[in-house]
Amino acid sequence: MGRQINFYMNKSIQKAFIDYLFQNNFLLFDKKATYIDKVISDNISSLYLYKYNYGNIIMRQDNTKSIDSLKSPVIQLNKTIIKENEKKILRGRLWLSHQYYDDEGMMIKKEESLLKDYQLLVRWVKKNVPYQKIRKGNCYVNEYVNDEIIDLQNEGFVLTL
Repeated sequence: MGRQINFYMNKSIQKAFIDYLFQNNFLLFDKKATYIDKVISDNISSLYLYKYNYGNIIMRQDNTKSIDSLKSPVIQLNKTIIKENEKKILRGRLWLSHQYYDDEGMMIKKEESLLKDYQLLVRWVKKNVPYQKIRKGNCYVNEYVNDEIIDLQNEGFVLTL
């Protein structure tokens, strides 16, 4: 059970978004729960956004030893990836599991502050990335897309999931 917003952000808007995360005291982690600082965050496409007041991060109990994004109080950020050599643009997203069922079948709701922060980030995306019509295959859909991404699509880039 989750919430998500999808988007296509150009590099400058993504940089502004990462700056916004740091300004709002988010900690960024990779899937192994390693802290990511601002200097190298541009090189990582999938991040987990976290604040200490959300509670403890829970790791998966399998071979991956990665963050359990269903049970952990984190917001997952997949950044837009522009693959110049393949002429593809991979869609980004913010995703949050706001509740889950524990091992006994009880529904666990996550902290209200996590939900409020998720909504804060969604508002930032909606304010900074226009909601507009784009071509997906043979049809048109509305997505949050920067004009620069649409220009790339007009140059032959394919927008993918």
